[in-house]
Order: sequence, then structure tokens, then C-alpha cells
Amino acid sequence: MVALDIFIGLVLIYFLYSLLASIIVEMVSTWIGMRARMLRQGIDNLLNDKNPSPGYSIDFFKWIKDIFLIEPEDFKYSNAGRFYKEPTVKYMAKPGENFLLSVKNTKPAYVSKENFTHTILNMLNQRSQGNNEWDKIKFAIKHNTMALEPETLKMFQDWVSRSNDGYGHFITNVERTYTEMMDRVNGWYKRKVQLFLSVIGFTLCFIMNVDTFQIVKILVDNPDVRKSTVEMAISTAQANQNLLDSSYPIAKREKINGQVSEVKSAYLSTLNSIDKTKEILGTGWTFPSWAENKVFKLVYIICQAHPLTFKFWGIIITTLALSLGAQFWYDLLKKLVALRGAGVKPEERDEKLKEELEIKKNGNDGLRTIEFDPLKQVIAQNRNYWESLPGFISVDEEIDKTNRRYIKLTFEKNNAPYIEKKFIASDTEVWVRSVEGSKGNLGVEPIREALHGAILQLNTNSWGTPAGIVKNTRTGKYSILTCGHVVRTEKSSFLNKDLSAIHIKNQNEKTYIGKATNMVMSGYCDAGIIDLDISINELTQIIEITHIKNYRDTYFNLKGAQVTIKTLSKDIKGLVVKTDKYFSFNDGGSNVRYLDLIKISFPNGSSPEVNTTLTLNGDSGSLILDSAQIPIGILVGSGWEEGIPYSFGIKMKDIFQILQIDKSDLI
Repeated sequence: MVALDIFIGLVLIYFLYSLLASIIVEMVSTWIGMRARMLRQGIDNLLNDKNPSPGYSIDFFKWIKDIFLIEPEDFKYSNAGRFYKEPTVKYMAKPGENFLLSVKNTKPAYVSKENFTHTILNMLNQRSQGNNEWDKIKFAIKHNTMALEPETLKMFQDWVSRSNDGYGHFITNVERTYTEMMDRVNGWYKRKVQLFLSVIGFTLCFIMNVDTFQIVKILVDNPDVRKSTVEMAISTAQANQNLLDSSYPIAKREKINGQVSEVKSAYLSTLNSIDKTKEILGTGWTFPSWAENKVFKLVYIICQAHPLTFKFWGIIITTLALSLGAQFWYDLLKKLVALRGAGVKPEERDEKLKEELEIKKNGNDGLRTIEFDPLKQVIAQNRNYWESLPGFISVDEEIDKTNRRYIKLTFEKNNAPYIEKKFIASDTEVWVRSVEGSKGNLGVEPIREALHGAILQLNTNSWGTPAGIVKNTRTGKYSILTCGHVVRTEKSSFLNKDLSAIHIKNQNEKTYIGKATNMVMSGYCDAGIIDLDISINELTQIIEITHIKNYRDTYFNLKGAQVTIKTLSKDIKGLVVKTDKYFSFNDGGSNVRYLDLIKISFPNGSSPEVNTTLTLNGDSGSLILDSAQIPIGILVGSGWEEGIPYSFGIKMKDIFQILQIDKSDLI
């Protein structure tokens, strides 16, 4: 029994000091926002591809920033950064908190799996088409309208493929993935806390003279002290666990807000308990008369606890014990007290602390109709089938000679099935007809000599036209805006920064101008940014280029409007035929399905010469201006429908939103 009492007394000391260390860790963690930073890192890993440094090179400063959980500079422009900009997440944080107290914590410390899923669904639905929410989700992922990076896109596609075409199963897949990510984040947090506990534990033991050898000797030699310590241990074991939960809530991630006052209360209560043990054990430092100020006291402590003394190793043993955490010693203390027969039964951990893995359904099956236009309902219901037919190019809405709306399907010449079919949607007849056409031409491979000042990407032998100069919000540098397929580096929809050098072809010379720093090729965007490594004056000596100072962000009244396409050779006049978001078109190179396009024809609606197109290869990226000379988009390609040539533009509003160029940064 004596040995058990000694062990109980020692465990009590370990528990109280580890609890104090845990409280201090909690205070530091709250002050620096460590939970929020860990969560940000987890969501970053989940929604962004990780691109390691090439070869064996290590970015030392990036490594240091990662250790201290400092947010990367380009994070806010990534998919994870856009996630944090969503209102459902953005307003969970407390921006504007006192800087000294919070180190500017502007991100939430906890996001539930339901809120994470709801936010992802919102992001998918913002740029999509479909008859109901489930159709819109599948459409957005199929056509990558969020411009996800390759590995992240594969994860989203896996969520769909493993859903068995069920909206509820898709929600379950998203929430399960997020739950697994949160488990990893909690593991990271525990390891980080373990390091903090070791450092703070050693500091506490050193300052307060918590020497395991000394404590054991006191408990062995003094029965009265041993008895008083055991009585205190019994009362501590019988106490409610709220003290522990409030001071060290690592397992209780939901309990984060409103934590500060509870932590302060636990801190004062723990200090009071430690003072009682000091009175019972008579521990702490006793200084000689010459150590009358803090400097001399520190010198005395160092002399007494240097590595060649038993005291130093007694403090090290205590430090190692404290690193196990307060919860470990609390559970052990309860079991030892129960074993001693004090009447306290060991309790199981609160089951409420374990995160539920069962997915709560909100009653939404994702199949409720949210589109009431009959034509759009028919498109949503039949799009997948039409797209699977050989030679499919596009689906569009048209008006026949009797002013009746119908759906037009365009297929490649000699590969077009005859389709003339009637559908019924919302008690309305909807006719579908097929016509012949050709896929778009993006000018990836040059078919004519490059004009003066053409942008040239050597790695893909592709070239195009600069739309104009903007300011890259990410880097703060002046940049050229053009098409994404002009600056792409490996004939893919993603940018390889190691192959991103861009040149301008000036007659027979190639002049290096800068590097492509951002590029998006997805359903709603085909645009790229080239950060200039030469001055604007040097650039304008080579090529005439527009400074983009504004852009049109509404398009509903553009149909029938005259526009100007500013190519390198001349200004081309055109007529806007369509700006409907349901219009789509396939290009002839990378099989990207472009959506929400501006469709432009010759001013009179037909070509003045046979087989003459409005724009040519290499014109991709040209700026499109309305009659007021306000930019409305950039040229992305051209194609044919029923023998009539058309050119297509990406809307400037989509470009600026997806590339995240701040309108206030325009020159």
C-alpha cells in the first residue's frame, strides 16, 4: 500500500504540472490561432495539388514558413483560398480581432463536415448547368468548371463515380473524405502540441524545481506528507472533468468558441492546486542570501541543475512524464485511486468526444427541379446522351421563322445523325433538330506566318495575340492577358512553371518578355497571365498593346450589338449572335467544352467569300470591344455551323473572376 501511495502522489504531481503545461499550450495555441492554421493547411492539402520542388532542391524559407504554419502568399488565389472566401466559411471567422491578442486570426478554427460539403456544393453550382442540383454537380465536375488542378479534379471525379449516381452517396463521399482529413489534422495538432508540451514542461520543471527524485524521496521519508498527498489525489480524481476539457480540449474540436474564459479559470485553479502540493511537499527552490535578485537566482538554479547533477536528470524525467499529457495522467490517477479502494470507479471517455461517422441527411435528395424553362429542362435531361453521339459539337437554342424557340444540335460534317424530335417539358412542346458544322480552331499549330508582335510559346509551338495589359493581383506585376491555350506549356490544361517562358516573335526575332504565372482552361474560361520581365516602354516599342482599364460585366443586352475584334493585323467588325450561358462549343485541339460563350458572326450574318472565316489562327487572345470601346471578352477560337462561320469569345467577367484579377488593380 505504501508503494501504491507513493506512486499515486507522483502521478498527482505529474497530472497537475502537465495540466498547467497544457493550459499554457492552449493559451499560446489560441493566441497564434494554431487550430485555424492547421485547418487551413488541411483544406489546402485537400483542395490544391501539391507541386514538389524539382530535383533535390529545397526552398528553405518555404520550409520554415510551413513549420510555423504561415499561410503561403498565393494561397488566397487557389481553390482552397476560394473556399475560404465563400460566405458560409468567411463569416465563421472573426476578422478585425485585436491584433496583439489574436495575431490576426481571420480564419475559422473549426468547420463542420456539413458546412464543408455545403460550401463545396455552392462552389460547384455557381458555374454549372442542369435541371436539378445533382445534374449541376455532375456537369460542373465533368467539365471542370471550377478549374480544379489534375489530382484534385480526379478526387472530385472519384466522388461522383463512387456515388452510384446517387446524390446522397455523393454527399457521404465528400463528408467521409473531409472527416478523414480532419483526423489527420487532429494528428498534426497533437504532434505539434507534444512538441510544445516538451518545451514548456521542461521550462516549468526547471523554474519550479519539479524533480522526480526529490518528490519520491519526500514521499518515502514522510508518511504524513504521503497521506496528505493521497487525500488530495482522491479529491482531484473525484472532481469533474470539465477542468480538463476546458484546459486541454484537443479531442473536443467542436468546443472552440468561448474557450478563453474557461482556460483562464482552469489556469488559476491549477496554480492553486500546485501551490497546495508545494505546501504539502515543501518543494520549490530555496535560495541562499546572496541570490537576492533574478540574475543571481538564475545563476544559482543553473549551478544546482547542470547536467552532471541528479537534479538535472530528475527534472528531465519529470519533463518526459509531462509530455504524455494531462489526459493520460488523469485517467491513470482515477484508476489508481479506484484500485486503492477509495470508491471512485474509473470512467470511460466521454463518447460525445468521438466524432460521429454516420452522415446526417438533410432531406435534400438533389433531384428537385430548379430549372423551369422547358428548353433548358430538355437540354439538362438529354445533354449526356447527345454528347455521347459521334461527332457531337454543340447544343444551342435558336428561333425558327415562326419565332418559335427550338434546340439545335451541331455535329461534324458527314458524321451528323438526322434528328428531328419533339419533347414535352412543363406541358410545352420542345423541338430538337440537328445540323452540320465543324469544331473550333484554336490555332495551336500555326498554319500561317506569325504576324508582327505575336506571342509565342516555344514548348508547344503555339502562338496568339495579346489582349492587353493588366496588373496581376497575385504578384503585383504588370502582365499581358491572353488565351490560356496560347501560354499552356505541355499541351495540357495546366501550367508547368518550369516551361513557362514566353516570347514575342518580331519579324524573324524572338524576344523574351516574361513567364506565364497563371492559366485556366476549363469550361468557363480559357485565359492566361504573362508577368512581364521587361518594362512596358520596352514592350510598346515591339508591339502596340491596349491597357485594359475596365470591362463589361453584364451581357444580357449584347445580342445584335456591333463589336470590334482587335487582331494584330487589323480591327475586325462583328455582330454578337448569342451570349446565352447554355450555349457550348467543342474546340478542335484539347477537347475542352467551352460554355457561356460570346458568339460572333460577320456583320451581315454571312461570309463575304466562300470558306472565309471572321478570324484566323493566331488571333486567339484578341480583345473584343463593344461599341463604347469597353472590353467584353477575348477571342478563343472559331468554327462553322450550317456553312456559316462564327468566332467565339470568353466573357471578360468570367476571366477576371476565375483568374482573380482585382478590378481595382486595373491600370
